[in-house]
Parts: sequence; structure tokens; C-alpha cells
Amino acid sequence: MESLNKVVSSFNIQDNLHPKIWYLPNEKHMGDPEGQKYKLNPKVRKNLLEIAYQFIDSFGLDVVIDDIIITGSIANYNWSKYSDIDVHILVDYNQFNPKLKDTYVEYFDMKKIIFNEKRNVKLFDFDVELFVEDADAKGISDGVYSLMNDEWLKEPSKKKTTINKSEIIKNSKKWMRIIDTLLKHLEGESPETIINNVKKIKTKLKKYRIDGLKGSGELGLENLVFKVLRRNGYIQKLYSEPIKLIDNKLSLKEAELSSPLETTIVGSKFGAVRPGLDTKKPHSGVDLKASTGTPIYSPDNGLVVKSDMVGNNGGCGGSLFIKHKDGFESRFCHCSDILVKVGDSVKKGQKVALSGGGKNDRGRGFSTGAHLHYTLVKDGVLVDPMNFIGSFTPMKALTKMTTSVDGTIKKIMTILKKPEYKDVELEKLKEKKKDIKILEDLTKIINEKKELKFSRNNSFDESVLIIQKILKVLGYADDDFKINGIYDLNTQQVVKEFQTDNDLSSTGTLNTEDLKVIYFLVLANELQQAEFDKIELDKVDEFSNPDLLIYQEILTNLGAPISKENLRFLYALRNSFTDTKAKNNPFNVKFNLIEDPKMTDYNKTETKNYSSPEFGIKATIKTLKQPRYKCIVDSLKIQETADGIARCEILQNIGIQDEILELLKNENLIPIKISN
Repeated sequence: MESLNKVVSSFNIQDNLHPKIWYLPNEKHMGDPEGQKYKLNPKVRKNLLEIAYQFIDSFGLDVVIDDIIITGSIANYNWSKYSDIDVHILVDYNQFNPKLKDTYVEYFDMKKIIFNEKRNVKLFDFDVELFVEDADAKGISDGVYSLMNDEWLKEPSKKKTTINKSEIIKNSKKWMRIIDTLLKHLEGESPETIINNVKKIKTKLKKYRIDGLKGSGELGLENLVFKVLRRNGYIQKLYSEPIKLIDNKLSLKEAELSSPLETTIVGSKFGAVRPGLDTKKPHSGVDLKASTGTPIYSPDNGLVVKSDMVGNNGGCGGSLFIKHKDGFESRFCHCSDILVKVGDSVKKGQKVALSGGGKNDRGRGFSTGAHLHYTLVKDGVLVDPMNFIGSFTPMKALTKMTTSVDGTIKKIMTILKKPEYKDVELEKLKEKKKDIKILEDLTKIINEKKELKFSRNNSFDESVLIIQKILKVLGYADDDFKINGIYDLNTQQVVKEFQTDNDLSSTGTLNTEDLKVIYFLVLANELQQAEFDKIELDKVDEFSNPDLLIYQEILTNLGAPISKENLRFLYALRNSFTDTKAKNNPFNVKFNLIEDPKMTDYNKTETKNYSSPEFGIKATIKTLKQPRYKCIVDSLKIQETADGIARCEILQNIGIQDEILELLKNENLIPIKISN
């Protein structure tokens, strides 16, 4: 930051506007030398308009722009080496819902910060700063020039005024203290508290400046104090530092894992060197106090990648490794029993193993006593688990249907497994509930004597859809379970839950005998067809592919029909980006999605990695809603042919039109699975 004295000393009245930014047309052009007015350098105007349009595109919103202006000291006689080229996008906020005005103001402020920091545009060593301003405020500054109309809206003038530098310094220091004190006291506060308190100061500072401009103009005390704060970095600090505080607060929440034990007491810390043991290397994890047989719970949703009770496993003994999202992997050693298998999907708080490590315990490994050794890996690197785990969080209990035959269900299964009952006629049992149509469908599946099991090609199966609905109604699936007719890993886990609960072999594959038990459970619980009819299904169309949901969501949000030609075009568009492997970004977009705090750049061209598929889809939709893609969206809405949509000029400009047209030569082309 520059010293206050140095910044304040720059406040002087110049004889002319900056010669590289402005010029005076000669007498021949104007016709009257007395009527000469400064004009904006045509090259400067062209560049500023291009920058402004790029800034507007970054909004991802359909916004009506009243004007684009240049204002501030660079459009006046008080410019200096500290001046910025302030480009303001004038927006009439009346086009938005009045209740959401504050939300739009905050949104545009955020866009301003992101764009200005990422682009860092300079003209003649002056920083170009982009702003969104309420159109009603455009008459406050002394010098205002319309970039769109290439004319002055308010001409600057050389005002004779006395600048009280000591008063400027005094008031600037006061505001600096206010900002510093505010930011210091906001450390560790909730995002809502940070946002609300910073908003109050920004509103107060804005009012201070605007009131000064109205009363004393550009060279008034209030506006000069604001310029000091901006040139000295304090305005930027007021915008950027709260974002860092919020990011830090949210990052802790995102990283926090549930405790693997109901009570967490550390016996030996991470990184400690423990004399007397076989190794003097730093401790790779933490030892948590636990007697043999204490339940171990999964710290987060995840996938079991190792489940081994055989051998010492490098001293770990009974070993359970679970891979979580965000690069985390939990590793548990000295387990006396493991309750899950490799490939199982587990939920946060689910009981997955029992602790051990005692002298006579199974799976003891190189343990000297009962405890849980917990190792946490982040992106392949050992980290201290205590920096990431919070309190114990039990898995949300599934509410299973009660049944009047709970006490005899094992007997029923035993009877069904006897040879003399293997061909039992379920049609006779169905007569008890003729109004339950889904039992007719289930009977057909049983009579086909086929197994239902996990499918890697994600193909749709009507039989699977029926089973998913029944298991959902019986209470074996939670609210997040997708009813889509795809026998995916989640369906496999639900089937295992059903099999375990009913003393069946927990294979994750449904055979004929399993299906018969399901039939009996429907009858025993006296379920009604209406309970199955009210289940909402995840959309799957005639192409029978779950990834069509991505295309369907995009088309729906664009207001376009879900037609074969529209789907063919989106598939071809997606597959024209053959060199892209960005995370959760199927359409190679570069949209700065502020809703995604973990968004990163995939490459130097600013293609984005998004933290979830939902964010990737949202960014794609916002990208297509930008004005430059209007031809594509309009064509999708009127159900133009896929070839016709591909003729939009923007695709040629991007350089992918030929690839899309080549893909569309295949008349049988249909959407298939998106790779990421």
C-alpha cells in the first residue's frame, strides 16, 4: 500500500484531460474552435467496449443494459498516476424483482471482484476497473462519457477549489481503522454474520461518498477520502478479505468428518514417536481409546476399498479402508470384526467394524492393547485426523414397514427353500390382494427365473424399476434413493440391506427365492397399490440411459422440448470436446459459478472443474443463456433439426462446428454415457 501522504499529494488539477485517453479534434473537424470538446481515443473506446461486453457475458444473466460509461478522475481534470479507468455498466434495477435487489447488488459486486482480479486489464498503465451501477446514479460524477454513444453525458470542468490534505488524511485513517477493526472481529464468525456486518459498512461508506459527490463534487472531501481508500487498497480489502474469511469458515465445514467412535479420546497423537515399539517412525495416525468390540462408524459416505481380516497387513491386522469424497480415505487397523465388504457403498455414521487390538483378539496385528488406530489420508498424503473429525454422527435410521409376521418370517423363508415348495404357485396367494397390480408384475419376474444384479453398462430394466419401488415402500431405501430402473451400486446396497435384514445371503444379487420373500413382505404388510403409484420416478426416456437426465435438465431449464433431434445435438456438442477431462464439466464451459466455492480452473483457457455434477449442469445452463448462444437456444426451442442447430455461427467461431456436423452424419446417433 502507498503512503497516505504520497496518495493525497496526487490530488491536483491538471491543465488537460489525459492525452493518451482523450484528444481535441482540430478546427476543421469541429467547425468552431470555441466549441471544441474532448473526444475519447477511438482505440481506447473499442477496447473498453470489448472488455465491458466480456464482463457482461460473465454475468450469466439476461440483463438489459442502459449504457456503458467511463467516469471518475480519468474522465476529469484531477487525474493522476493513481487513477483507474472506471467503466460502469448502467443497469436499471427495476427490471428485477424489488425483493431481490440486494441479492443482485451482491451478485454483481462478486462478479466485479472475480472479473477484475482474473483479467487485470491495463490501458497505458492504467488499471481498467469494471463496475455495475444503478442507472439512476449516472449523473453524480463531474465527468461522464457514454462509451455506447461516444458522447459526453456530463462534461468535466476545471473547478477552483482548495484541497485540505490534512483533513483528507484524518478522515482516511478513520475509515481505515473502521475497516481493520471490523475484519479483525469477524474472524471465526458465521458466513451470515460476516456478510451482514460487511454489508453495513459498505452501505455506510457508499452513502458517505454519494452524499459528498452531491454536495461538493469530485474534489469534495468525501470523494477524495474514498479515492484514498481505493488507491491505498482498502476498498479492495473490504471486498476480498470477507470472502477469505467466509471461505475459511466454509472450508472447515466441508472438510469436517464424523468421529468414527461415539466418544473420541486420543491415546497416542498423530506424528508422535513412540519409544519401545518396533519402529521409531512418526505415528501414521491416531490411537483412539476403545475396548474390544466397540462399534466403528464410517466418518462419511464412501466406498470400501479394503476389507481384510487375514494376515498382519504390515502390523495393521484387521484392516478396513474406506474412500470418501474430496480425496479423503479412512483407514482402520486392529479390527476384531469387519461388517462390510470391498465394493460396498457405506453411509456417514454407518457401523462398519468392531475395534480390537487386545492380546487374544482376532485381527490384532502389531497392537499392544485394545484401541482403534485411525489413519486419514488426504489426496494421497497422511494428515492428522483430529484436524478434520468432529462429533459422532449416527446414520439416519431407515424406517422399515412393520409386519404382522415378523416372528414367523424366518419360517416362511425356510418353507420356500424346501424342494417341495420351489414351484409354489404364487398366483393363489395373489388372490388375497387382487387390487395390488405391482404383484402381477412381480409374479412375471419370478416366473422368468432370472437374476437381477448390478449392471456396469447402466442399462434400463423394467424389472429393476418394479423392485426399486417395492423396496422403497418397504423402507429399505432412504429419501435420496433414485427410482430409475438402473441396477446401480446404490440399488445393490439397498438389496444387501434387504437380504441382511431377512437372513438371506447378502450377495447384492436378487434370485428367485429372494423375489418370493419380497412378494410375501408385500402381502404381510397389507400394502396398497396407491403407495406404489405415488412414488416419483427419475426421468428416463426411450433411449434407456440414465445420463439423459443431464440433457433433459438442460433442455427443461432452457424451455426447450426433450426431442430426439435436441438430444442428438447435445450429444454431438458434448462429444466435440474430445480433449477435455475437466471434472464435472461435461460441456467444457468456462462459467464462473459463484455458488460453487470449490470451483477451480482446469486449464489455462479457464475451463472449469466443478465440485459436483449439479454445479456442472447449472454452469452449462447459465452459459447457454448468455446472448452469444441465442441462436442455439432458439433453435432448440423450435425443435430445429440437429444439423440445423449445428449451423449456428457461434459454433463455427468456437471452432467445433465441423466436428459436430461430422458426428451428426450418423443417423443412428443417440446419447450415450458421459465420461465424467
